[in-house]
Amino acid sequence: MSRGSCRQCRSDRRRVRSRALSAVSRAVRSARARLNTPSPTSAGRAPAATTLGAVLVGGASSRFGSDKASAHYEGRTLLDHALEVLCAAGLQQLAYVGGAPRDTAPHSTNQSTHRAIHVPDLSSPSDERCALRGVVSALHAVSPPLQQAVVLACDLPLLRAQTIVRLVAALDESEASVAHGEQDHWSCVAFRISALPHLEASLAQGRRAMHDACAELKLARVYVNEFEFTNVNTRSALDEVITKHAGRRE
Repeated sequence: MSRGSCRQCRSDRRRVRSRALSAVSRAVRSARARLNTPSPTSAGRAPAATTLGAVLVGGASSRFGSDKASAHYEGRTLLDHALEVLCAAGLQQLAYVGGAPRDTAPHSTNQSTHRAIHVPDLSSPSDERCALRGVVSALHAVSPPLQQAVVLACDLPLLRAQTIVRLVAALDESEASVAHGEQDHWSCVAFRISALPHLEASLAQGRRAMHDACAELKLARVYVNEFEFTNVNTRSALDEVITKHAGRRE
């Protein structure tokens, strides 16, 4: 292949990437506009009213064998189950991050009904999937009156709403908070919007691990029961949780 042809191929790839990122950026702006529609119960500006509750669904689910977010637990998909936990914690603005738009169930608090909106993953097809990219995408959807976000993996069926309440409260004196049982659980985190530039810089530098990205942030650890973070990365693990733990979350 001639040098001229190589340059043309590189130029074509840059144009395709640029168009893809522009489309994602427009979709994020649209999601942000829908999230910032005032809620009838947000006038008091309590911490929950200024917090986005987001669930990550953009993973490959390779170990699970099918779309994990669509798997059922206690009569609901894992995605709807996670959104219900966020809603039970008092969060009024709900979203799911990554993947394609999908139907979600409505969730109710204080006589108000909330439906999650889709926030696209801020990445191009060539970018490697990682939780940090999903967190950054969620924080890009946060703007006034929202000030912060709780971000969960979709595969935590035993997570309690009170853990979410405590993660949000910990942001009063920290830039970030993480659930901690026998170890840090980066599948359940909260961030103030002020942490976004630091997380983006970490991603740009290739430091995709959540603990690396948060190393220089003021981080609060919220101590929780390890049982809440029972791993359901496989179908058999979910079946075991259904058999052993159904009803224990409350």
